[in-house]
Amino acid sequence: MFATAAQFALGAIGDPAARRAHLEWQSLSRLPAASLDPDIAGGACWARAPDCAAAIVAADPDFASVDYAEAFWLRRRGTHVPPPSARAGRRPLDAPFVPVKGYVVPRVLVSPDALVFRPARAVHLVLTRFVKHDAEAEDVFRWYDQVRIPDLLECRGVAGAWSFATAALFEPSRDVSAPALRILVVFLDGEPLDVLADLADREPALRRAGRLRDTSGVEQPVFAGPLRTVVPWRWDRVAG
Repeated sequence: MFATAAQFALGAIGDPAARRAHLEWQSLSRLPAASLDPDIAGGACWARAPDCAAAIVAADPDFASVDYAEAFWLRRRGTHVPPPSARAGRRPLDAPFVPVKGYVVPRVLVSPDALVFRPARAVHLVLTRFVKHDAEAEDVFRWYDQVRIPDLLECRGVAGAWSFATAALFEPSRDVSAPALRILVVFLDGEPLDVLADLADREPALRRAGRLRDTSGVEQPVFAGPLRTVVPWRWDRVAG
């Protein structure tokens, strides 16, 4: 396993100049400094790009203004990457998360564990809140694992995916009636809008084949959409 836990945060800054300064700092200072910690396997920063903004759906108003996301892969459970001081708009998610399962397209020639370290043009990040953890929720988990994610991997430009869930979900003393967050990160080699267009073209056939499912009784959408990888010195692509 590439990590025993993961820490995620989503943020909104708004002002383009401040946003660009934050993304520069994130790439050139925060991520390199974190890599010196032996308990941190690595990290990533992704941002809302102007050309992809319309494809982002934030069902939860608290996440409507999100324009970047950060992730850190933690070798040891209990490790915590300190929040940056004086960085407005950062919204940490319930930490830590646990990597559940990785998937990789054979053409990329790396293992699922290596996927998170492989360069990606963008990610499609989906954050949902499971309202309970019961037999129906477990059945939805299986559907994602056996049907939905494999169908996503068939789309042109998809390299692989990893699913994550709130660590509390795996505690023996967990409250099965308590909501739990789930994150799906789909790693993209292709242009994100092209990947989404290919998925949209495939969905009528998937619907006819019974491979789509209404999961609204189990999970609530929070945030979903494409975020471009922040590439140093190409700030204009994501900073607007």
